[in-house]
Amino acid sequence: MAWPTTDDPKNEFVTVRFTVGEVALIDAAASTKGMSRSAYLRDCVRRVHVKERRDALKLAGKADDV
Repeated sequence: MAWPTTDDPKNEFVTVRFTVGEVALIDAAASTKGMSRSAYLRDCVRRVHVKERRDALKLAGKADDV
């Protein structure tokens, strides 16, 4: 497998086990977005992290106002 040349290579691996049904849902969603399975899952993780960070900042802001 040829690895693309980049300044930020994706060479760290995370092993996650899914059921056959879960993989089918992931692959269907990735295909709908025109993404590979890996790219789709990275995007999902990124979106969760962004939302959690936003939520934490909102809570911190509310706590400062009280």
